[in-house]
Amino acid sequence: MLSVKKKSIKSQKRQRISRQKQIFRAKPYGMPQKQEKSFGTPGNPASLGYQEGDRVRHMKFGEGTVQNIVQGGRDYEVTVDFDKVGVKKCLLLFAKLKSIKF
Repeated sequence: MLSVKKKSIKSQKRQRISRQKQIFRAKPYGMPQKQEKSFGTPGNPASLGYQEGDRVRHMKFGEGTVQNIVQGGRDYEVTVDFDKVGVKKCLLLFAKLKSIKF
């Protein structure tokens, strides 16, 4: 009898804690939403500042040539053939690629 009572008390505590976590995660009404960063218009990779075949520079991987640009969800996936490290797929939001002008 005692163990059944302890189990029910533990389950009640778990439920109460999970409800508290849900309340904590909820955003207050009227709170302004963060504006998402936009790197070009969706479906138009030409607005990125570079296109397939262009030379770009990455802070870690060095210089490379853009092979492919694919829109994936909220960001672009850019495939770059770097001179020193080979082919890498980068998300545009994190890659911070800079176009190299000739």
